[in-house]
Amino acid sequence: MLTNPLHRKLFIAALFIAAAVAYLPALRAGFIWDDDAYVTRNFTLRSVEGLKQIWLSPLATPQYYPLVHTSFWLECRFWGLNPFGFHLDNVLLHALAAALLWLVLEKLQVPGAPWAAVLFALHPVAVESVAWVTERKNVLCALFSIATIYAYLKVDPLREDQPRRTDRYPLVLALFIAALLSKTIACTLPAVLLIIIWWKRGRITTRDILATAPMLAIGLGAGLITAHIETVKVGAVGDDWSLNWIGRFVLAGRVPWFYLMKDVWPNPLIFFYPQWNIDPHQPLQYLPLAATIVTLVLLWILRHRLGRGPIALALIFLASLFPAMGFFNVYPMRYSYVADHFQHVALIAFCVGVAALLSLWIRQASGVATVAVVLALVYGTLTFQHAQIFHDTEILWRDTLAKNDRAWMAAHNLGNELAAKQKLDEAIALYQKGLAVRPRELALLNQLGLAYMNKGERTQALKYYDDALQIDPRYVPVLINLASDAQIRQDYREAERYARQAIESEPRTAAGYIKLGRALSQQQRHDEAMVELKRAVSLDPRDGIAHLALAAECAQTGRTDEAITECRAALGAQPDLVEARRMLDDLLRSTGGGIPGL
Repeated sequence: MLTNPLHRKLFIAALFIAAAVAYLPALRAGFIWDDDAYVTRNFTLRSVEGLKQIWLSPLATPQYYPLVHTSFWLECRFWGLNPFGFHLDNVLLHALAAALLWLVLEKLQVPGAPWAAVLFALHPVAVESVAWVTERKNVLCALFSIATIYAYLKVDPLREDQPRRTDRYPLVLALFIAALLSKTIACTLPAVLLIIIWWKRGRITTRDILATAPMLAIGLGAGLITAHIETVKVGAVGDDWSLNWIGRFVLAGRVPWFYLMKDVWPNPLIFFYPQWNIDPHQPLQYLPLAATIVTLVLLWILRHRLGRGPIALALIFLASLFPAMGFFNVYPMRYSYVADHFQHVALIAFCVGVAALLSLWIRQASGVATVAVVLALVYGTLTFQHAQIFHDTEILWRDTLAKNDRAWMAAHNLGNELAAKQKLDEAIALYQKGLAVRPRELALLNQLGLAYMNKGERTQALKYYDDALQIDPRYVPVLINLASDAQIRQDYREAERYARQAIESEPRTAAGYIKLGRALSQQQRHDEAMVELKRAVSLDPRDGIAHLALAAECAQTGRTDEAITECRAALGAQPDLVEARRMLDDLLRSTGGGIPGL
């Protein structure tokens, strides 16, 4: 235990420096997958009104984690959209969480507390949470969860000779709510607190249960809200989430062992791990679940010989993983049941266990320090290497496919990257690779149709569009693309028909109303077109394309002032929308308003 004040300060400084060095590649990285929805194209980050929506409109952001989006909102004031600032903050927050973890473990008198903090700061499994801006959720959640435990230990020191400070309980509750507003996985924190209390005291009293009851209630409510949003907005419903309850228990038995093995030896780490085939009819698939139960029983039986620490850490590890063990639908279950960022908080229990074991097995402090430093260097090196794949999306997807050639989502996403660069043949090959794994994946069929259409091979494109509609005649992206194709062919009635089908399938899709408005305009039905385009804007004010389409219609019908307003709204929503900038310049010239910036 570090007691010298100078040594403590030097340790914290060294912890931050080590984290900064290990994550140096991340500091040079850009934005990757989902960062557009969370940051670069997140309309709520651009105004005070957006900040209100972050807190008051649960569906205004991809997930209702208002503290996360508020941190992004503040960063946009300081950094703009420079990715360096977002990555730097993630690294600093992670290092701060590791330092606070050390203080908590000291209060709990856990052997090897400093080394547990070092291992957590440098463990490569944490890279996915720290190097990926979107996963600020995990970094903030871990920080506030650890802070909640620290504050609780101020309220209840867990020693019989020290009184409880109930006047500090509101701070505990506030920090817990902050953890929940960062990521709902913190809902398991009350259970973790009860396990810690049992670990240190050997019993849980009625008073302990009452103290954590408000947190349990709030956590349950937050969990229900998140589960609803995952289903309603994120779309975690359908065949990909059709495991029955027996299958979910089979899955839940396998998940902790997978994470434990990755914690012990984190290589290879893959952004999309292979999708397991969970089959409750296969007896061998119950072995991991049986092993979990047997392990817990043995640790319980041996608690008088080994102490309560091992069983407590095992239970904390499982409790922290529980929301991601398969009992609840989350969107990533479409392509993998596991992900490194799912176990970010649970990783703490592993690091604590390793550090404690080192301290107990190696009696001399110098020996512990030597082994821990070697382990930290190994993990830190792996962290440095793994952080490099988060530099940009193309590197990320190529690395994923190199390690998991059946990662159909990575093939789809890399195909989209290459298609945007007009590398259509490479994109088509990737879509085909994904389709070989998921023959009925509508997104792949749609992207194949679009790629062939952009190549000028319309017959082949229509084949894939038709294949998609055979599976789901109401699949909106294909209907939208067919409307675009009809418009290019100047068959505006057919474009109108496909657009109306898209709207019928999904009445709240702005793209459908945009296509319909344009088709009506091209038929000189301008009053009808205006109605549909205004509806598109009202459905999604953050859609720059909707504002641009309405601007074009206003300009065509002589409503120049309205057209200028809509062009500015389009640029406000999507600053990189070149067509809106060009149209605005033309409109300002025509009215003698000049060109902005000249």
